[in-house]
Amino acid sequence: ARSDRDSDQTVEAPIELLVGDELYLDVVAFADSQRLSGRLAGDWQASTSSVTLLSDGSIGSRRLVARTPGLATIEYRHGDATATIEVEVLP
Repeated sequence: ARSDRDSDQTVEAPIELLVGDELYLDVVAFADSQRLSGRLAGDWQASTSSVTLLSDGSIGSRRLVARTPGLATIEYRHGDATATIEVEVLP
């Protein structure tokens, strides 16, 4: 399965994927309830090798590929702000 790169969906955690699935992750900044324009350049990390984070050429976004069954925490850091999401890769 593959997600739509141009989709503007919010996905709630935990995310369940099958081996080989791909998901595009994008960080969106808000001030109160107002969405801000532009992209945030930050650091991405995955806690395990169950998933791989690949640059898709856009600032602030990554392509997540489910590699092997297991749990992973995806972390995004920008300045003092941190966001995490849990991903479970199913066999």
